[in-house]
Amino acid sequence: MSNCYGLILAAGEGKRMKSNLPKVLHKVCGKPMLFHVIDALKGADVDDFIVVIGHKSDVVRASLNQNIKTAYQDRQLGTGHAVMCCSEFLKDKEGTVIVLAGDAPLITAETIKMSLIFTKTVATRLLYLQVMLTIQQVLEE
Repeated sequence: MSNCYGLILAAGEGKRMKSNLPKVLHKVCGKPMLFHVIDALKGADVDDFIVVIGHKSDVVRASLNQNIKTAYQDRQLGTGHAVMCCSEFLKDKEGTVIVLAGDAPLITAETIKMSLIFTKTVATRLLYLQVMLTIQQVLEE
């Protein structure tokens, strides 16, 4: 995809999992959930992506290939805050950003591709308006 970037949110604790293992590293079909999401992004031909890590970041980072970029979220303050932690990664980029949960192993490359096509055609103006309103709200706070 041209000018498309991915953010994978993988900083959460996963309290309901009742496990010492970070939520995104729990396996589905023999592979950590996070890796399913990474593979889907790669299959969708995004130009670049980053994984936001936080809770047990050392364990999550150690599980990743060394060439995968990470951003650190020191406190888990929600999705918006996680995206803000990627500001350095996004700084000089122009295009579309897709934000995915790292604990969503059922996402497919095809679903991502179709979402991006939809965004670039039908929803572009609405998405732009929503982003601008959100940024304006954050700046006013």
